[in-house]
Amino acid sequence: MKMDDCSFRKIFLVVLLAVIHCNAKGDFGDFEHGDAVISPETIAKFYTETMVQSAGKEEQRCSENVFKARAAAKANGKKPSVGVKPTVGLGAALLIFLGVGIFAVCIAQAFQQVRKHVYHDADNLDTAFDAGGKVSIGLTATTIVSQWTWSATLLQSSTVAS
Repeated sequence: MKMDDCSFRKIFLVVLLAVIHCNAKGDFGDFEHGDAVISPETIAKFYTETMVQSAGKEEQRCSENVFKARAAAKANGKKPSVGVKPTVGLGAALLIFLGVGIFAVCIAQAFQQVRKHVYHDADNLDTAFDAGGKVSIGLTATTIVSQWTWSATLLQSSTVAS
């Protein structure tokens, strides 16, 4: 399967739209992230005097330890935290994402060329999925199911952990 000129144009268009959509300026400011300004009214919504409980329970006031911890967090002019601050700016994240993607494509193409020129494999889906029909259908199905199960288990465990 060879990519024609039309495929490259489509890929370029998708990448161009992604870059335009992210509002990047194209300078070093894209790699820096500034402090977000949050109004005191928004912050007050998250710092209430009542405990967060499930529905149907009677409303209770927070313990004194909570108020002491909040006072210590605001001491010496510190700003209250209401979320996660990004460690990587948008421009750097896009470069990392594209760099890893391009690296993966290069590795895949190199592997394909080695298979084609060294092992003289046919360039079709059979060689990619089941070694050109030299593996039984049962082993191929077992491999696919085990890969799906592994990824689903990993996804479920990460969901439970969060």
